[in-house]
Amino acid sequence: MIKYLDTFYIYIYEFIFQNITSFSEKDFSVVDWINNTLKDKPPDECREVIPSMLKKLQLCVEQVHEVLDETTTQVLSSLPKVVNDIEQFENQASNIQKKIVDLKQEINTVKTNTGESLLKLQLYDGIKCNMEVTKNALEEADNWSKLITDIEILMDNGEIDQVTNRLIRMQRSLAVLENNSDYEERKNQLEELKSKLEVILIPMINEAFENEKIDESKHYVNIFTDLEKQDQIIKYYLKCNKNRLRKEWSSKMYANEYSKNPLIFFESFYEALIECKKQQMILYKKLFNIEVLPEIESQLILSYGDLFNILELPMFELVDVSIKNHQEPLILLLDLFLVTEVFIKNIKNDSKISDSFNWDNILTSIYRPLIPQIVSYKEFEYEHSKKIINFELNKDDLVDVVQAFGQSQLTVFRASEEAKRRSAVLSHCVFPEMIFAINKMFSNVIEGGKEVLKKILVNIKPGENWNLFQICLKFLQSSGEFLRELYFVESEFKSCILTNEQRALNVSKYLLVEDKQIELKNVINLLKSDSDWKLFKESIQATEKLCSHIYQTFYKISFRPISFYLEQLEKVKFSKETSDAHRLSPREYITQIGQYLITLPQHVEPFLVRDNEAVTVVLNISDRRYTDASLEESFTNVLLRILARNTCDVYVEQIQSLRELNNLAAQQLAADIEYLGYVLEELGVQLNETTVQIMDLLRLESDEYIMKSSSIAASKVAAVIAKIRNIR
Repeated sequence: MIKYLDTFYIYIYEFIFQNITSFSEKDFSVVDWINNTLKDKPPDECREVIPSMLKKLQLCVEQVHEVLDETTTQVLSSLPKVVNDIEQFENQASNIQKKIVDLKQEINTVKTNTGESLLKLQLYDGIKCNMEVTKNALEEADNWSKLITDIEILMDNGEIDQVTNRLIRMQRSLAVLENNSDYEERKNQLEELKSKLEVILIPMINEAFENEKIDESKHYVNIFTDLEKQDQIIKYYLKCNKNRLRKEWSSKMYANEYSKNPLIFFESFYEALIECKKQQMILYKKLFNIEVLPEIESQLILSYGDLFNILELPMFELVDVSIKNHQEPLILLLDLFLVTEVFIKNIKNDSKISDSFNWDNILTSIYRPLIPQIVSYKEFEYEHSKKIINFELNKDDLVDVVQAFGQSQLTVFRASEEAKRRSAVLSHCVFPEMIFAINKMFSNVIEGGKEVLKKILVNIKPGENWNLFQICLKFLQSSGEFLRELYFVESEFKSCILTNEQRALNVSKYLLVEDKQIELKNVINLLKSDSDWKLFKESIQATEKLCSHIYQTFYKISFRPISFYLEQLEKVKFSKETSDAHRLSPREYITQIGQYLITLPQHVEPFLVRDNEAVTVVLNISDRRYTDASLEESFTNVLLRILARNTCDVYVEQIQSLRELNNLAAQQLAADIEYLGYVLEELGVQLNETTVQIMDLLRLESDEYIMKSSSIAASKVAAVIAKIRNIR
């Protein structure tokens, strides 16, 4: 029975433990709780489970009541004891408060009774101290003269340590005699004695520092430290280090290493400086026992600036001689800069000095030997790039000449890109000089283009020359490509300097003379303030002009056969015999023009397409009619339209220059004009109005001319044709 009862209570406990927590929640819902409890039970079992749940809940409530009763009983039984404890604490607190008040009164009483006595004691103590100071001062004053005499004797005997000890005693004496009237005089005497000792020690100090005799050096450092002259021996140490570096330079110069390879010479010298700095930092720490190393690092780096100032002239001469004797002076100059740059970076990276340290003077001193050479940067750049550009026009074949011109473009733009990369080595601070050199290279190419154009003009002959026509078209294409690339280079270089503006200006402080710095700032300001300002303005304008001249030459070649055939009009013999006008056929000169115009498109269409950006840019700057043409109209059609108009104008001039035409000749000429109209119509263009009017006037019968001509053409045109036809 007990066994089953225990099992029953365990079951009840588990039920209560699992479900009773939900009753304490703020948002407890009876409905939700019942649903959650019965959600896993089938409907039939729910009827059986619900009574069981009620019993369990009743048992739970009873248990809670029992616990509450027990707790209440315990609390009520302990209340008297708690009240008693609180009363005792209150009594103790009152007693402590009374004692504190009594103690405070006692302290005030003692203070009042003994205050006067304490003041007297303090006064007597002060008198005693002053008497002791006076006694010590009298003793030190008595010893001062004796110490001076001893020091002079010891100096003559070379007993440095004894001299140091007595000087230290004099320092202490001087501190005691600070308030004496002769303090300044004694202080000056002490400084004179220290200076005499310093003069004696200088050769020994230099010898110990130069030969890195640690024990001796440390001994001298201690002497100067004890004599409160540590700053002075640090100066000797830095001066000694500077002399050692000068000897390093001299040894390399005397070894003539620079003549073999100046670049390696500078590299080894810079490496020696870096290594020396590391050694000096280690040695300094041993000698001076100073943990705050940034101070000595700053001093060492400043001493490098002084060293470069001392070596300024020999380094100038070395760089100048090396560059003058080098086959590639620009490359050597850039290499020397890079070596110097690496040296500076190594110094900075290896240093732990404060970020507030001012590097400007140091960097100026280090870079200074390169400045005179950088002044000539544009000459170096141009001479270097000129070797790359090989533009030869001494060729007989025009095709080869035009190809050479196209090849020169590729070369010059490749050279300009390389020039930009070289400028980047110097952080673009030489940007204006680079632009000058590149402009000069572009100018050479443009002059070469002018020479090509002259050769083409010399080869223009009367009649058709399709070979020269194709050569000129290719030249037109090539010049357009050059102009397009110039526009691109302009944009690219402008973006380059504006992107690297701050870096270029920063480096210019160390590498450029003042005039060049101003020039760089002016270029940048112009680019930023004026969007139309161009770096390669002269080159672009000259190229646009060249392209326009090439197009005019191309058009001249295109129209030359037409003008040549039209000139034959004066030589045409018109028959004076009567004949049937309907059987008249066009003469040879006009059929030759028609045949030429019909053949022309197949020669130009591969080039004159809107997708050909190089040709498009040339046409747009050369003749506004290409720019104004609709997008649906091809450039070939625009060219034919221009040729047709010119042909009609020249044809009209030739007709008006004729002396005499009979009726048959007039009909023949009208047939020629009509044929030209058919050809032009086939090509998508029309005769101009004046030409059509002349054709109609030529077809009028002589007896109808006076009556009908005024309705066909302007009076001036009608009068000219009437005169030619002898109509009065």
